Amino acid sequence: MGMGYAANYVDCVEIDFVRETCPEEFQNLEMVLDEHNYCLDQLGQEGEIDDIQVGEVEDALDLLEKAFYTATGLTLSVGYHSSDDGDRYDDVQGFFFSVEGAYQLSPAGERNKEKIERKFFVTFG
Repeated sequence: MGMGYAANYVDCVEIDFVRETCPEEFQNLEMVLDEHNYCLDQLGQEGEIDDIQVGEVEDALDLLEKAFYTATGLTLSVGYHSSDDGDRYDDVQGFFFSVEGAYQLSPAGERNKEKIERKFFVTFG
């Protein structure tokens, strides 16, 4: 079977938008990550957080995701992409927040469309 690059996209929102929309929950997530010497990059990479602390981190992220959904009507997710697995022209590099529920512009997407940017990247496999 041949190998090659596959196109991907995510509908990204800036970290500042998440922070402004849910300041208490975002601060709580940062505090939990700091307590365990983790960062957002590690949160976006599956398997990068020790199993012992993963419950606390997942709980903090879950609270943020629920608060974000309540405030915006959009489903928030975290991710990570390295151009080492893609291409130097990728729109995303490192940690990112993405949302679902914005297209075909739902009422929630329409209300928040100026904060959402679709970005593209490739992965090799």
